[in-house]
Amino acid sequence: MSLAVTSQGPCIPGDGEPCIPGAAEPCIPGDGEPCIPGDAEPCIPANAEPCIPGDGEPCTPGAAEPCIPGDAEPCIPGDGEPCIPGAAEPCIPGDGEPCIPGDGELCIPGDAEPCIPGDGEPCIPGDAEPCGVCRDQGLPRALT
Repeated sequence: MSLAVTSQGPCIPGDGEPCIPGAAEPCIPGDGEPCIPGDAEPCIPANAEPCIPGDGEPCTPGAAEPCIPGDAEPCIPGDGEPCIPGAAEPCIPGDGEPCIPGDGELCIPGDAEPCIPGDGEPCIPGDAEPCGVCRDQGLPRALT
């Protein structure tokens, strides 16, 4: 016979109960309980809980959650999530995230983003992208 457990009682890993916002119990990775928007637990990679966009929990490397502009979660470089226009995440070379032309991110030397004239992004000398009529610090850049 099993006992009913409410938000006032303990949350037992693997009991299939959701972690309730404001409850005092921690959500344990792999316990199979969903992370619910508004609760205080982080979404941890490899656990069985979904990361929900906009729930205020940080996006952790390995989590399958997209970074959505305007949500309350920070984008972490190298987490494999795409850089989305309007998101406040810098594109860092080698982080595995695609840079999207026109998203307002700086073109960084060695990144995989094409610099498109007029997209508002500065072209930096020595980077890997072809720039037509881009300028850097007011000086014309040599065409290749």
